[in-house]
Amino acid sequence: MFVVDLYENGSMLIDEWADTDYERKLVPTRCTRRETLPVALGLWQTLRLGDVPAVRTEAWS
Repeated sequence: MFVVDLYENGSMLIDEWADTDYERKLVPTRCTRRETLPVALGLWQTLRLGDVPAVRTEAWS
């Protein structure tokens, strides 16, 4: 399960969990800085379509 947080300053955080109880995080939190709304929506759409490999290969810091 993915949890995406997008903030007004453009920061975006993505967490990947093994379960819906938030008990087992699969990887450390991924983050980007200063994303535009279209970029963030594109990433959300990619997740919605189930293209997890594409999300994992993004330029995360």
